Amino acid sequence: MAIQLNEKDVADLESAHPYLYHSKRFNTVSGTLNFKSTYVRDEQRVKLISDSKEAIEDQYEIEIRLNVLDDFNMPKVYETEGKIKSFVKREGIRCEDLHLNDKSGSCCLGIFLEFKWKGILCFIDEMVIPFFYWQSHRRIRGVEPWPCHAHFNEGLIKQLVLPISENMDRYINKPCPCGSEKKYKHCHYKTDEKLRAMSSLKEYSVRSIARDLVREKFKVKPNYGELGKGLK
Repeated sequence: MAIQLNEKDVADLESAHPYLYHSKRFNTVSGTLNFKSTYVRDEQRVKLISDSKEAIEDQYEIEIRLNVLDDFNMPKVYETEGKIKSFVKREGIRCEDLHLNDKSGSCCLGIFLEFKWKGILCFIDEMVIPFFYWQSHRRIRGVEPWPCHAHFNEGLIKQLVLPISENMDRYINKPCPCGSEKKYKHCHYKTDEKLRAMSSLKEYSVRSIARDLVREKFKVKPNYGELGKGLK
């Protein structure tokens, strides 16, 4: 499955982001992304407000591959200049600490279970710019503008309303754990089901979660002893 830009998409792109170019042949959008944006805390969103004292102005060389979709059916985005990786190296941190896939180089824009494509301009303004604004804020001001999800499987698991150790079908007619007083099947059942079904969570057990978290904490392959047989 791929996303195809229509004439309105191309016109909107040329008007709002003149240094980004659409390649019909390769079905990509690439070039220089310029922004001057502010994080509005009351609304919990990044907006193109250039006259604020809190505004950050920056630019990145990016590529949006409309033929390659992630688990949320969003086009994959790449930072092609290496600005983020240079910062990673300088600070002695991991790529995943800045939500960058070390192997593929793709950007992890976040967890958006209800994502629907509304055009290239909406995608750039609501998904891509906030990601790079976060990067710039972290690099320029030394702090995260807002707390982000944990990485990879841990981040997905933390989004579950019903813990992964529980059987979903046993709770289907019980009140949803979120506290809404609706039945689980009418509330978060579908989103939990989608999270569990995602490729990175297939065959993902409580034991493998424990294994990954221990390895992440100690940066070494742990010795589980008798209690941990079967974890390796």
